[in-house]
Amino acid sequence: MATDNDASLRSISGRLEQRIDEIVDSIVTRLREEVPDLGAAEQPEMWEAWRASTVATLRAGLAALGGDSEPAPAPPEEATETARLAARAGIPLDVLLRTYRGGHAVLWEYWVDEVEDAAPPSAVRSSLLKTASRFLFRYVDQQSVLISQDYAQERERSLRGREQERVRLVRDLLAGGPVDSDLLGYEVAAEHVGVIAWGRGPEVAVDALAAALERQVLGVSVVPGTVWAWLGGGVPLDSRAKRTLDRHRPADGAMLAIGDPGGGAEGFRDTHRQARLAHGVALARPRPVTHYDDVALEAFAIQDWQAARDFADRELGTLAGGGRQPERLRATLREYFKVSQNAAAAAARLDVHERTVANRLRAVEEHLGRPVNARRAEIETALRLLDVLDTPPG
Repeated sequence: MATDNDASLRSISGRLEQRIDEIVDSIVTRLREEVPDLGAAEQPEMWEAWRASTVATLRAGLAALGGDSEPAPAPPEEATETARLAARAGIPLDVLLRTYRGGHAVLWEYWVDEVEDAAPPSAVRSSLLKTASRFLFRYVDQQSVLISQDYAQERERSLRGREQERVRLVRDLLAGGPVDSDLLGYEVAAEHVGVIAWGRGPEVAVDALAAALERQVLGVSVVPGTVWAWLGGGVPLDSRAKRTLDRHRPADGAMLAIGDPGGGAEGFRDTHRQARLAHGVALARPRPVTHYDDVALEAFAIQDWQAARDFADRELGTLAGGGRQPERLRATLREYFKVSQNAAAAAARLDVHERTVANRLRAVEEHLGRPVNARRAEIETALRLLDVLDTPPG
């Protein structure tokens, strides 16, 4: 009996290990339903780390469950790093721990389904469920304790030093509290341009933009590789400075997301919020510079990713699918809209015959099931969203 049980444990653990990505997606869905404040853990800077941590934790647990049923004495490196990132980003420990409890619940449901599908004898079935249940409770409890220790140690380190004091002041200001400009080392009453920088040399990229605009810079790094910055000046940007801002490109490998200029404490918060929203779009559609003004529609829509996806699919129908023909038809439709629905001008931009554009537009209408002009605003919006939605969130 022990041999049958051990073999079944290894078999089920192996099958679930092959479904890791599916399980993680289910965990995300469950957490969004059951943890209202999960948004704190879904900051763009945190998402990739959290997903890697979840995958590594699941793999380690399934490996142990299919082996000697003894959890490793330390959490996976990815989980430790995510706990430290969460501490530095100000994400509450309870939110982080609730992701473990949610993951436990989802993994248990997958385990039960696999056991039921295998249809072993009743004695083996009972043993598989009891063994897995005991192990998963012990494993999640152990991981939670270890992760809490890593979080607490990093939080203590993060609260030390001048840089962290600046981070605290910035967070206070973003939260709506009063902050002394002298303590911050930056004039809060100025006009600000919010910037998020990441990629290669984000600090250098921010300094270069500040120099180009001849502005004071305030920068903080809440997670490695990403800088929150504000470029402050005593007077609003003039037309020359705005052209400089529009045309600026960082050094290769660096990327910037930029908010609209805003004055005073309220402008400080608004331009940062816009830069963060532009950052979310830029992570899905990477470009050297992403201005909030250019992607405000996409940024607004993808705050509810599934609703945006449903909207794009509804408006475009089969035209939203992959493959060469739908992509070519969408490209034609974009150019057609850009030139105010002038087929000849669209043909010139696409370097094809005007009759080709006419044929493609007829094909577009077959996909849509209605004339192109019937819902131009909705269709054009769906086309813009599709550029972002083709990449999963975060």
